[in-house]
Amino acid sequence: MKCGHCGKECPDDMSYCGYCGSLFEGPVVTPEPVNQRRCVGCGRIIHWDANACQYCGHDYRTRR
Repeated sequence: MKCGHCGKECPDDMSYCGYCGSLFEGPVVTPEPVNQRRCVGCGRIIHWDANACQYCGHDYRTRR
């Protein structure tokens, strides 16, 4: 686990950082880059920058 205060790696079973003494409130989670989304027309997963859904044809370039 990485300390959210100093960034040092610590064992997962620790309550406090052994380097800076900060209390662990939980693991620091870095979100993965988003590269997909759900189509508003059919709900299927499509690529995040698609101009049109390949399943239902919903066109994101026009307003409906």
